[in-house]
Amino acid sequence: MNFLNGQFVRRTGLIIEAASMLAILQVRRGPVEFWARNGIDPNMALPAAFLLGLAMWAAGVMMVRRERLRSGGR
Repeated sequence: MNFLNGQFVRRTGLIIEAASMLAILQVRRGPVEFWARNGIDPNMALPAAFLLGLAMWAAGVMMVRRERLRSGGR
């Protein structure tokens, strides 16, 4: 685990959070054919994706912080 891996995990988590938030907002506007066509319950999948993104962001922050503490700060 190094600094670049932490940044990658953190940024990926932010992208997942943003995408799930946009999808949540779109589902609130009205029915979306994608969810019905694929048999996915958006009330379960989207909050789970948001929490996954949040967890990835937190893990990335901890990885970056740990690496900075080991190297004496940056």
